[in-house]
Amino acid sequence: MQNDFEQRYLELLERADIISSSPVKGCPVLKAYGYKIWEMIQKNVDTKLKTLGYENMYFPQFIPISLLKKQKEHHDSFIRETVRISHAGNTPLTEEHIVRPTSEAIIYASIKDWIKTEKDLPLRLNQWCSIVRWEVLKENFPLIRDNEFLWHECHSCHATEKECDAYVQKVFALQKNLIKEDLAIPVFEGKKPERRKFAGAEYTLALEAMMGNGKAVQIATSHSLAQRFSIPFDLRFTTTKGKKEYVWQACSGLTTRLIGALIMVHTDARGIILPPRIAPYEIAIIDDSALYDELKLQWRVAYGKTKAYWTERGVPLIIEKKKMIRRDTQQSMDLHQEKKGIAKILEEIQKNLFLRAQKFQKERTITTQKYEEMKNHLLQQKGFCIAAWCGKTKCSNLIKKETLGSLRLLFSSQEKRKCIRCQHETKKQALFGQAY
Repeated sequence: MQNDFEQRYLELLERADIISSSPVKGCPVLKAYGYKIWEMIQKNVDTKLKTLGYENMYFPQFIPISLLKKQKEHHDSFIRETVRISHAGNTPLTEEHIVRPTSEAIIYASIKDWIKTEKDLPLRLNQWCSIVRWEVLKENFPLIRDNEFLWHECHSCHATEKECDAYVQKVFALQKNLIKEDLAIPVFEGKKPERRKFAGAEYTLALEAMMGNGKAVQIATSHSLAQRFSIPFDLRFTTTKGKKEYVWQACSGLTTRLIGALIMVHTDARGIILPPRIAPYEIAIIDDSALYDELKLQWRVAYGKTKAYWTERGVPLIIEKKKMIRRDTQQSMDLHQEKKGIAKILEEIQKNLFLRAQKFQKERTITTQKYEEMKNHLLQQKGFCIAAWCGKTKCSNLIKKETLGSLRLLFSSQEKRKCIRCQHETKKQALFGQAY
C-alpha cells in the first residue's frame, strides 16, 4: 500500500513525462524527458570513465545457463530472478539461455582469449545496456525496482590485488562525485555486510541515499571480485617472470534508479526540481524568441509552453515577461538586471538543492545506543539510525523484524561499543533504515 509521498511520486513521474506505463509488468516506458535526464547522466559517467581508461563495448544479452553456473554463489543468487529462454519458435535450444541480469558470466567467458601476458593488463571495459531482473519477492516500484532497467556496468582485470582495490575505489569516487556534485544528493558511504554484498564479490562498497520520506535507496555500488570469477572462468596471464597467474577483477554499475532517487529527493508541491548540472534544460523561455536565440548559444534552453509546464518538469530557471524565476525558491528577479549573472544563479541553485537535502538527511539521522530510541525512530519511518552491531545475522534479522529497518551499510570504527540489540562488545558501526 502506497503512502501519500509515494502516490505523489508516481503521479509526478507521469505528469512530468518521465515515464509511462506499458503492458509489461514492471517495465515502464522511459519517455523522452526522462530519457534526456538519463542521457545527461550517461554523458557525465562516460566522460569520467574514459579518463580512467575504460572503453565502451557491447556483449550479448543472452547467457547460456552453463556460464552462469560457473560461479556458484553468483548463479544461486541471480537464477531466481532470471527470464529463461528454452525455444526459438517451436524449436528447442540445445542449451537453455537467460536474459542477462548482469553480465559477468558472458563478459568473462568472452574476454578469456584477450589476455595473454601482463602487458594486456589492466583491461578496462564498460557497457551501456538494459538488464532484466524479474522481481519475485518484492513489489515493483517505478524506476526504483523495475523488472527491466537501463544501466552501465564497468569491468576491469588487473595483475595485482592492490591495483584491483585501487580501481574499486577510483570508480567509487567517480560515483560519489556524480551523485553529490551533479545530482545534488547527499549520501552515506560504506561496505555492504557479507550477506548483502554483490553475489560472488569479495566485498562491495555502496552509497545509500535518503528519500524525501526517510526511506533508503541503494544508489551506487562498486565491487571487488578478487579472483572469485577469474578462477572458475580461467582468466589467467603470464607474468614478466613467466609464471601463470589469475587476474584480479573489479566491477561496478549505476542504473536508471538514479532518476527515481533524484525525483524522490528533489520535489515540492509544484513538481520535480532538477539540479542544473543534470537538467536537460537549464533555462525555459516562455515568450521571447529573440532571447532564446541569444541564450541557446551558451545554455541548454527550452522555448514555449507555459510557466506551469516547465515548473512541473523542474527546469531550474524560467523566464517569462522579463522576469527570471528560480525553480528551487520561486524567487522572481528582473531579467535586465540579472541576465549577466545566470551562471552564478544556476550554481546557487545547484548548491542550495544539495544543502537542503543534506539538512533533511542530518535532521532525520540519529546515532544511538538505546534500542527503544532506535525502534521508535525507524518504526515511525523518521529516517536512518547509526548504531553498533555485533556482526551476527541473528541480531540484524531481529532488528529488521522489530523495527522494519534493514542493515544498509557498515562503517569502519576503532572504538569498542555494545551491540544495540544483544549488548555484545563490538567495533562495528552500521547504518539502519527502512528501504525500497
